[in-house]
Amino acid sequence: MRLLLQGHLDLPQRLTLYVVLKDPHPSKKEACMELFESIQGILTEILDLEDTELTPETYLIRDLGAESIDLIEIAVAMSYRFKIQVEDDEAFLKNFRLHLMEAQQKDLKPADYLAEKYPFLSRDRVEEIISDLERGPAVKLKDLICYVAYRLHGAPADERDPLLPLLSAQVGSRTAAGSR
Repeated sequence: MRLLLQGHLDLPQRLTLYVVLKDPHPSKKEACMELFESIQGILTEILDLEDTELTPETYLIRDLGAESIDLIEIAVAMSYRFKIQVEDDEAFLKNFRLHLMEAQQKDLKPADYLAEKYPFLSRDRVEEIISDLERGPAVKLKDLICYVAYRLHGAPADERDPLLPLLSAQVGSRTAAGSR
């Protein structure tokens, strides 16, 4: 849980995880940590990682060298582990550039259009990915966490949630305490 709340997720990403964290009961918070640890375990096993420290900010392809076959295995493992249907095109943002071109051709705001295509990503995260595309595939571990949370609970990322300031304050205080 500490990794999720110590600044490794941007605020909109944490909001997506709000679905898991909204109940103050420890079981929900433990479930959030289990989600991170489960995905971390899947990546560690499939990509044969030993001493690599994974954080929610870790890029799957850039940092870990995941290849197409690895992404398929990761999707199958997440599907099995979480008992959800994983659409690998969606989860790994495979059509992101295509959707970006569609938005431009239709003269739409790219971030708005892409946020509709990827409801598990916040608009801020979509903008971050757009600005980062030139460096290569931009899917991060935190995107998988949000994807699974979305598939499990069906709540899209929503930066307008009225409990966002409360969640932000909770996360902020934990981050400050962890940085000492």
